[in-house]
Amino acid sequence: QPHTSYPIMASQTLSRIHLSKSLTPLASRALSTSIENAISTSKSSSGNPKLTYYSAWFCPFAHRTTLALERHKGHVTYEWVEALGWEKRAKTKEEIATKHENWYHFKHPDLMKHNPLGMVPTIVDGDQNDITESITA
Repeated sequence: QPHTSYPIMASQTLSRIHLSKSLTPLASRALSTSIENAISTSKSSSGNPKLTYYSAWFCPFAHRTTLALERHKGHVTYEWVEALGWEKRAKTKEEIATKHENWYHFKHPDLMKHNPLGMVPTIVDGDQNDITESITA
């Protein structure tokens, strides 16, 4: 197993060594700094980073992040927020004449606050730092 200073990145698959092979040196340094900052600034009472994870059960990009979070659950604590979905709303006056059901796509308001594009996965640490790209989450 490679040496790493990040407990969350201790696995060989997600190690900084393996990440740096696929990223440019600048991107690798930025990712390492981002991870280091997130870990050092957002510790839960157990000493592990406390994250809020905005996800959607049907999103393959979010699945990748879910697998990574579960793999490192001994080193990170997170709260899952189902951030995308469908809800049935009452018909408006204009829609009363139509025969279709009124199902609307919704995005969790906190997701929109942290990621204006409303995309999942989005991870937020205790200091409100956001990670909005699944490849870095």
